[in-house]
Amino acid sequence: MTPLGLLIPLTAPGPGLVLAAAGGIAVGAAVVAANVLAAGFRQTYPPPDVRGRVVATSSLLANGSSAAGALLAGALGSLAGPRAAVWAVMAVLVAATAIVVAGPSRTGRDLPAAATEPARQA
Repeated sequence: MTPLGLLIPLTAPGPGLVLAAAGGIAVGAAVVAANVLAAGFRQTYPPPDVRGRVVATSSLLANGSSAAGALLAGALGSLAGPRAAVWAVMAVLVAATAIVVAGPSRTGRDLPAAATEPARQA
């Protein structure tokens, strides 16, 4: 659904606003679906004694990168203009999605049933 985000920078006044709505809804739905899958996986897959650390680390990385991304997008918008910044952000989003879809995870349809137990050190 993320390639539909490329409709957002095509927005124009009047009826062209439909493009922004369609792109925004598609990207929002994709983000929600990915977050639900990732959160469910993080809450069930890691062993209970490290689950809190896994969730906290994931939250830190996601929220920290959001701030850095917003800062970079704002700087790009100031330098190149808002439409160019939206094109760049949507292109990066589509490229990231393409990397995941074309990578080795494309053949995996199921999440692992359980984590493997790490070797205990004596």
